[in-house]
Amino acid sequence: MIFHPRPSTYSAELMAKKSWIARDKKKAETVKRYAELRAQLKAEKDYIGLTMLPRNASPTRTVNRCLVSGRRRAFICRSKPLLDDGEVA
Repeated sequence: MIFHPRPSTYSAELMAKKSWIARDKKKAETVKRYAELRAQLKAEKDYIGLTMLPRNASPTRTVNRCLVSGRRRAFICRSKPLLDDGEVA
């Protein structure tokens, strides 16, 4: 891996692995699928029922990722759409 003096320089070496990004998307889908059931079980204070749900159904298991590089820490969260070269529109 090439050392970059500025870690904010986005290149192929700083991109997250595609498998990690896909795994996080799958976790987010699982959270959405079980959100209503989790809310119902929490309202009933049925903690045994909560433990029977998949671990990835918990929203705390999702990871914030950078829109530009896919990095999980020090992410850039932008509400504006990005252009193909990573610049803000």
